[in-house]
Amino acid sequence: MTIRVNSRYSAHERLLAVVFCVGCLLGSAAFAQDSKAELNSAELAKMLPPAANSIVVVRVGDILKSPRAQQEGWAKDAREEFLSGASTIPHWVDTLVYGSLYQPGMDEPFWTAGVITVPRRVTLRQIARQEKAEIERIADRSAVRALDGGYLLRLNQGTIAFLFPAFRQATARWIRALDAGNLSPISSFLLKAAASNAHIVIAFDMQDLLDPHRTREFIAAMPQFEKSPSMTRSLGALMDDAVGVTFECSIGAKTNATIRVSFSREVKIPSADLKAVFLAIVNRSGVALDELPTAEFRIDGSDMVISTVLSDQSLRHMMSLISSPSLPHNAPHADAPPEPSKANQVDENASRQYFLAVNDAIGDLSRLNRKQSTYERTVKWHETFARKIYDLRSDGVDPELVEFGSTINRNFRALAASLRGLAVDVNAQERSVTWKYDYDPGWGTVSIWGGVGGRGPSWKVDSNLRQVRERQAAAIAKGAKQREAIWQLIGDERIRITRSMESKYGSDFVKPRRSRRRR
Repeated sequence: MTIRVNSRYSAHERLLAVVFCVGCLLGSAAFAQDSKAELNSAELAKMLPPAANSIVVVRVGDILKSPRAQQEGWAKDAREEFLSGASTIPHWVDTLVYGSLYQPGMDEPFWTAGVITVPRRVTLRQIARQEKAEIERIADRSAVRALDGGYLLRLNQGTIAFLFPAFRQATARWIRALDAGNLSPISSFLLKAAASNAHIVIAFDMQDLLDPHRTREFIAAMPQFEKSPSMTRSLGALMDDAVGVTFECSIGAKTNATIRVSFSREVKIPSADLKAVFLAIVNRSGVALDELPTAEFRIDGSDMVISTVLSDQSLRHMMSLISSPSLPHNAPHADAPPEPSKANQVDENASRQYFLAVNDAIGDLSRLNRKQSTYERTVKWHETFARKIYDLRSDGVDPELVEFGSTINRNFRALAASLRGLAVDVNAQERSVTWKYDYDPGWGTVSIWGGVGGRGPSWKVDSNLRQVRERQAAAIAKGAKQREAIWQLIGDERIRITRSMESKYGSDFVKPRRSRRRR
């Protein structure tokens, strides 16, 4: 779980940040059961529900064929380096394409629906057997309820659809529209993004998404622009004409990333001013990346283009924003015998994968923690890594490690709560961390993550956004000592579990991935 704070503008800021830092943040014949056609990402995108206003494409197969992946043997590790600690996409998936519906005032999407291409030998029945799940029927198709509460459905040989949360009626209507060939396409902007050849693509359709009045107030309240009303008006007018944002990432010897913010008209504002807005939004939102301040910003007609090289750490942070259905780590095989129950059986390999994933998350966030000047700008990474740990598969994992993961998840959420301005209480003697939620701290309503809803953000202020931010900043500063105490607890727990696992399974079990690969 994660904590979210909904003041009048916090939700709007988060939406802007997700959008900016993506930033952040076919007909029925094609789906015949005997179809042998290979579908590319653009064709897969046409299968998504038309209401989606964001899209994600991950070409896992192409990534694993890249020179770096080949040289470092990513495909031999069930938790490839570019996915480690950040995502749950198994290496046997070829392409992942999904769309989501986001609304202002929500940290989580209403729904996420997508398609994955897998080896032809992989069937839904094999996945169900490996997951010990029952096959059911939805819209005359075989379906499995995944461990994350979503649905997996077989579309054709080599293609599986998924939707979560598991809205049965919505899933049935989507699949029937696909079969009938009358599904309207997603926006042309998202379809264009899906056609990119980049290894990873994340795009948001911004048309008619943002409230113009709130956007102008948001810009006006920033210290950089509060004394520049003309610039506020110009930037606000430009934001009204925003079409969308696209993040593209290609993994080679280096990881090259490009963020393109597209507008419906030529951009006349200097790139330096747009860069200031971009960085202010990203930093305010808690999704800062080390590379952005020194990235190249330029204007290309109606686009603002940001180019940079991402570190492995920043790539994992971006990957932490990507969701995928719950799937087995290892590809199911038709001739594989049924796996024995692992209710009381520890799988050393699964345990090691779990340990390294949690350990990588701790390492990444602790490095951000040491950069005190940007620590408050990393709250989103704390939230997303907490959720990724919460979502890690625990079947066959040593129970002591599962408890370790739960502890780190809770502490990450506590850090995120503190960075949102909530008061956190640390009891070092009992090694416990607690905080209040579902209450009003005076500058916004607080609620705990979970479930799906359409209620917009609540607020108590009209045009005093600057004062709201000041009060929140003061609360964040006040909690610095508590955050230091939480990190001390995390460090102590990390040392304890490392020693325990080393005594159980040997020194190779706890050896970091990076020490086994040439950099």
